[in-house]
Amino acid sequence: MIDYTGDLLFDFLNNQDSPFTPKDFQNFVKRKSGQKITLQEVSDILNNSDVVFPLVKNEYITRACAFEGKWFSFKPSKEEVKKGWFIIGHRAMPFINSEISPDCFTVYSNAKKITSKGCSFSTNLVLDTYAMFGEGYSLPIIFNDDNSSISLQDVQNCMPNEITVTAWSLTELSGEDTFEYGDRILGRVIDWNECVIEFQVLKTPKALALSQDAIQREEWYTCLENAFLESFDKHGPRNSIDSQLAVIMLENQEKLCIKNCGSIEEFMSHTKKVCFQNFGVESRIWRKNEEIPYIGKWISEENYDELLINDFTNSFSPVVFDSFVKDNLYNISTKKKSETFEELVKKACPFYANTNFFENKEIIDKLKKRQEFIEKGYNQFIDYPIAEIRKRLLDVYIKISSLAFELAFSGIDAREFSQDELIILSQVFSHCVKMVEQLEVPSMFIDFPIDEMYMSVQGMEFTFDEIENSLKNSLKNLRYKFFSVV
Repeated sequence: MIDYTGDLLFDFLNNQDSPFTPKDFQNFVKRKSGQKITLQEVSDILNNSDVVFPLVKNEYITRACAFEGKWFSFKPSKEEVKKGWFIIGHRAMPFINSEISPDCFTVYSNAKKITSKGCSFSTNLVLDTYAMFGEGYSLPIIFNDDNSSISLQDVQNCMPNEITVTAWSLTELSGEDTFEYGDRILGRVIDWNECVIEFQVLKTPKALALSQDAIQREEWYTCLENAFLESFDKHGPRNSIDSQLAVIMLENQEKLCIKNCGSIEEFMSHTKKVCFQNFGVESRIWRKNEEIPYIGKWISEENYDELLINDFTNSFSPVVFDSFVKDNLYNISTKKKSETFEELVKKACPFYANTNFFENKEIIDKLKKRQEFIEKGYNQFIDYPIAEIRKRLLDVYIKISSLAFELAFSGIDAREFSQDELIILSQVFSHCVKMVEQLEVPSMFIDFPIDEMYMSVQGMEFTFDEIENSLKNSLKNLRYKFFSVV
């Protein structure tokens, strides 16, 4: 565990425009913060980041470096053409910075900035155009759009027939020509960090005969299908559809990032071999008629034993410990029972219960420094609005993480457990950690979505309750089975 914030990684990766080594990032951290970080810690961070890719000779490349200037395309729907405005949504995936809200995108065509505004579309179209971000992530992206007309309350009650989201003018984009249904928009990101996109219109030929461009586009679909099939065994389902597409586009840039490219939406209607498949509580692109396993060909045999441990420890964040410290400080301020440093560590870091963690002086010292730093700056009155939701979230974290690491350190091969339930447990644990991180953002008390947080916590509780008993019973039976065999 290292004492650093994600801001340093964010700063480095968003401004690194050439391949780099772990040593480069290590030097950056030292120069910016004065902190020391080992090369192993750097490698762990980089290998678990969705905005960086490993190359050869211990080098890495950022998404900005990999995807700026690379071509992608899509065809607006009939509804968009009729209204004269188009949505970007997932159509620029994986080339855009998905952390930026849609209303902050800047679009140019022929050196002219294209007007954007909130525009109303059918709910089905909006949801379909954001679908590849994933069921649990597409709605939050739409919520974060400043031009969005829907709120959490709308989702809880009944979705409206139409949703207003940020859209861009097709009339300005097409210039003197009229944009017609079937015309294609060709784009490339020219500034990944700020999400500046350049678009141009490709008119659809009126002739019935296939053009050379159309023939090349058909070849593009075949190439993409083959790339997916190869990636399933090589890389597995990865962390998201965005991440699946990113590694495929990176490894096949010369064939896929071309002007006569098709779109992912069109590809999904072309292909006969892949489709959207359920993956735990999420979805991925995978082979048709095949379930996605927790363990597959993309994991080497020698890594099976450590897979569960690595999966859950890599999802962990030091911010979780910070959150437990603040919860304890709030308890003290309200005259409730306080906990010792060791008790906080055992709750925040349950994986250390199975290791010699408390003998590792370096890690203990770093955690104590984090605790001291938080205690000095703690303000009960600022903390008050989120204290209760934090407590509930941490209670869920304790339940999930306790089971996760009990399974991880059981010594039982992960393939013996229900693959779908392991996937769900891993996803819920990762989501819980991300929610804790979100809760600790310094600006949280300005306009924090408490209601959304409560809904997410309830969802996690419900999902975990559905798989908890089954996994515990499996663990009990498997322990008995292997004990009997021995």
